[in-house]
Amino acid sequence: PLWREVATKIGLIHAVPTPGMAYYGLVYRKDLVREAGLDPARHPATWAEFEEWCEKLTRPGRRAIAIENRPWGFLPWVGSAGGGVVRRKENKKGSASEWEACFDSPECLKAAAFLQRLVKKDLVRGMPVLSVSSDIAMLFTSGQIACVFGGEDFVAYLTENLNFPADLVGLMPFP
Repeated sequence: PLWREVATKIGLIHAVPTPGMAYYGLVYRKDLVREAGLDPARHPATWAEFEEWCEKLTRPGRRAIAIENRPWGFLPWVGSAGGGVVRRKENKKGSASEWEACFDSPECLKAAAFLQRLVKKDLVRGMPVLSVSSDIAMLFTSGQIACVFGGEDFVAYLTENLNFPADLVGLMPFP
């Protein structure tokens, strides 16, 4: 399978996919979206719409989105730009034989530039390396962030462990 090709180097498997979330996306506070004059049922479809959405959600004491310092948090943005972070590397004979990282691809650079623009506009709450769900949940439930990369596990943590009202939590795809 493809995962084995990507994860194998010199005959050794360096990573194994594990079952996880059925869905990852952007978890957001419907009440804060509504308060900003936006429709919580209408998700931003483009990066330009998402940037405008973030601008409307950001105010003193609150950033529109929290971005964790985790490498996999960047991957959906690259996918949204139409790319990936690995590609086949051509060997000396001109055939593709190995995989290599391609963070220099146009799609990766486009995603990085977009996120950098959001940061420079002060729309992002940066998070420390490998921040824990409870820290992010505290910022989310207190209204200090309106949106964060997450999945069904984060939604379950908010609603089941913290008793945050489920009707205030939305989950949308990456624009």
